[in-house]
Formats: sequence, structure tokens, C-alpha cells
Amino acid sequence: MKFEPNKLYWFIGAGAVLAMICTSLIYAVNIPYFDDYNLVLDFLRRFKESDTLGQKLSLIWEPRNGHRIVFFRLMTLLDWSLFGAVSFIHLILIANLGWLAVIYLVSGFYSGESKLTQWGLIPLLLMAVPEWAVLNWSASGLTGIWMVLFSLSSFYYLSKRTDLGFVLALFAAILASISFGGGLLVFMAGIPLLLNLDRRKVITWTTIFVLCSISYLWGVSSGSESDSPLTIMLSSPHIVAANTLLFFGAPFKVIYGDQHFWGLIFGLAILAGSTWMLLQSKLRSNRPLVYSGLLFLVLLGVVTAIMRSQFGLGATTAYRYRFFQILPLVFLFLGWKEINMSRIKSLLPALVIMTLVFFGLRYFDNLDRLQFLRHRLEMGLLSLQVADRPDQLSFRVPSQADPIYEHAVEAGVYNPPDWSSFYQPLGEFEMPSGDIPVRLIIHEKIENEDVIELRGMAFPEHSMFGDLQIMGVVRTGEKQILVPTGPYTHPSALIEQNPTAFVLTIPRAFFDGSVELEGIALYHPIKGVVGVVKVPE
Repeated sequence: MKFEPNKLYWFIGAGAVLAMICTSLIYAVNIPYFDDYNLVLDFLRRFKESDTLGQKLSLIWEPRNGHRIVFFRLMTLLDWSLFGAVSFIHLILIANLGWLAVIYLVSGFYSGESKLTQWGLIPLLLMAVPEWAVLNWSASGLTGIWMVLFSLSSFYYLSKRTDLGFVLALFAAILASISFGGGLLVFMAGIPLLLNLDRRKVITWTTIFVLCSISYLWGVSSGSESDSPLTIMLSSPHIVAANTLLFFGAPFKVIYGDQHFWGLIFGLAILAGSTWMLLQSKLRSNRPLVYSGLLFLVLLGVVTAIMRSQFGLGATTAYRYRFFQILPLVFLFLGWKEINMSRIKSLLPALVIMTLVFFGLRYFDNLDRLQFLRHRLEMGLLSLQVADRPDQLSFRVPSQADPIYEHAVEAGVYNPPDWSSFYQPLGEFEMPSGDIPVRLIIHEKIENEDVIELRGMAFPEHSMFGDLQIMGVVRTGEKQILVPTGPYTHPSALIEQNPTAFVLTIPRAFFDGSVELEGIALYHPIKGVVGVVKVPE
């Protein structure tokens, strides 16, 4: 049988995409996360309670932190209208579909290949990773992903150089501008594609840009004077410069961790390579589509760095920007392919292998974070529904999330899952024979007819914490059962989690009321229970 390389490329590419989509949807839960409370639940409740069409349209157009997110709000309204209540799983699915469309555009149209070959495989592998803070966070994914999709689609249609293509390009550019703040950059990045077009189209493009900019900025408050982009650049140019480099180097955090020095080095290499690529007349003339895509992504990175620098060094390394950060690598490869075809062809096998390794590192890094995200959201909702404690909800100020959640449920725009649908004890266990000493610090204990809840810290006395998980040990009848704990979230440090802190919520109804908390166990995924400490009376 003759070996056909393209079949192998299709197999690898399809496997990567399938792994991305399946992983994202497996860990998707119908529970709000951070901005979902404001941008979805509170918005839908206010929309439903608005009396006039003018008020409803005003809510859709209302800016949020300087962004117009009309497309995102229309998708939430569509889901609510079709199903009677919004589902965050549906919104995550829409984000996944947008991501798939971007993969299709870039690995096919932008690589210039009609079939998936090695040229399209590298961009696909770079993009086909289930980034947890993008794909599984509706407020992040639906705004950023679809803005990029509309922008790249605009460049694609503009490159057709037909009247219909120009109209579609304008339409896509307008959609990009009302999807997320960076969408306005599509008009500037599209300029290379306007060259050699007739004056009428150039004037039309410029006019629409001006009108979109005016309508976008009208009524948008930039905040205090210290938060304005000009003030940020003048007062802290070194922070802006460093954050710009860190933005472009952030995809490699899976390799260098939190060492900003290496982030600066990687970022400098990516930004320098992008700048060099944008200076190549050959790329601009032969592949203006790739040129405009790269220009758009560089502008997006610089603008993001300027706006985020008010929050200090490293503010541009957040995972929710990872989709923006990985795309410059993709377009650098596509540009390099155009400029140095003969040289890159000899390096292509090595590049494919390196990209596969990079894909694996990023995939498993995100897998851990997706598991943790789902667990945290479910345990926070469990504590709210069983113990009536809202302080573990994933929001900047959990006490403010509770009324938003309650009002949305009362208004009928959101039906949260019941705790019984996801609460799953691990099963019976036996006390280990050679257990390690465990230190238990109890911060708070609640016990009543409905729930047992314990909050505190648990860790080995004489070793590192490592991969150990904290479990509760309960007795029901003659059985000892392990039950999961949730991460303890302190309102003042929501992002920075302490792996030794936990919240244990035991709903008595699950065990028919007959349950006692006996201890706290340290559990290793491979070794099982390695240590247990009793909970004092």
C-alpha cells in the first residue's frame, strides 16, 4: 500500500481539533464565571424588565469597560429566546464554533492550500488547543474569538477584489467593531488590501471606519485621567514596553512558567520577527491577506498592552488573551513560508515535530486548568445551594454575585443546575496502613440538619504538597466514603489559590441524613489515600 502523507496530516489535524472540542465540552458547565454574572445574567434580567424597545436597544449597545459587545449580547438573547433560559454550555458551544471557523480560515484560506498538508498542519496545531479561559468562559470566548473571526473574514473578502467581496468585507468589519474593542483595528489593518482598488471603495472604507469609530466611542467613558492610554504611555513607558513583549511571549509560559525574563526574550523574538515580516515588500505585494492578518494581530497586541498596563507588570499574560497571543506565531509561519519557501521546506519536518510537542504541552496544561475550573464552579454552587453560603462563587466580590444570581433565577432567564446533578463522592475507602502525618487547621465548621461544612487547611507535616488532593472522610451506616472538597476562595485573593486550603460541603440529603464527618484525607491520583487526620469534635 502506498503511503499518502496527506492522510496522515488529516488524521493528526482532525485528532487535534476533535480533542479540543471534546475536551472543552466535557468540562463545560452551566454555571457563570466572573464577567458572566454581569454580562449575561444581569444583562438578561435588565433586558426582560425593560419596558420599551428603546431601553432594550440601549442595553444591547451599552458599553462595558470601554468595549461594545453587541454580538455577544445578541447571542445571549438568541439562546434565551430559543430555550427559555440562557445556558452557558450553549454559549461555550458557540465560542467553540467560532474557534473552529478561525482554524478553517487560517489553516486553509490563509495558508493558500486547497488540502490540509504540512503547511496547514502547523497553524492548525498551534490553534487547536482548548484554552480554558477562552473556550470555557463565555464572556471571554464569545467576544474575542468572534471578533477575530469577523476581522479575518473581512480581510479574506477584501482580497477577492470584487464588488460583492467588498460589501461582505465591510459587513464583517462592522461586526468585528461591535464585537470587542480591538475590532476597530480591522479598518487600519485592511489598508494594504485596499491598494489598487478604485477610489470609491477606499473612500467608502474610510467613511465607514470614521462612522464606526464615532458611534463606538460615543458615550464610552475612558475612566479616570490616569487610566487613559496617553497617560499610561507617558507615565509608565517602561511598563507598557515590557507588557507588550510579555504579551507576545505569553504562549510560551507553559515552558518558562512565571519567569518574566524569559517572557521578555520570547516576546522580543516574536515582535522583532513580526516587525521584520511587515517590512517585507514581497509579503505585502504577493500575500496581502497574510500581511493584513499579521498587522492586525500586532496592532491588537500593542493596544492590549497599552490598555492593560495600568494594572501593572504582567497584566497582559492572562490566559484570556491566549487566543490573541498564539495567532501572531501562526501568521509569522505563513509569512515565512511565502518569503523563504525553499529554506522553510527543508526545516518543515522538524517544525511539525516541534509544533506537535508544543501542542501536547499546552493541551495538558489546559486540561488541568479545565478540570480545576469545573470543580471550583461546581463546589461554589454546591456551597450556595446547600449551605446558603455565596462567598465561594467565582466573582471578584462573591457577595455581589449572589443577588445577580438570585434575581436572574427569579426572572426566569437562568436555570442553574441542581447540586445533586454533579455531586459525586468517590466511594468507599480503607484507612491506609502507612499514612503520613497530616496537619489540619480549621477556620470554620457548620453543622445543622441540612449540611456539614468545614473550612480550613490540610497538608503533610513533613513533605511538599505536590499533586495531593484534599478529601473529606464521612461515615454513612457501616461505610467510610471519600467526598470531594472545593478550593477555598478568599474574597481578597480570588485568583491566587492556596492548594492547601479547602471547603468541604456535605449535603445530608445525599446520604439520607445519616452521615458523620470523621476526618480529612490527603489523596494522590495514583497512590490513593496517603494520610488521614481526624476532625476534632
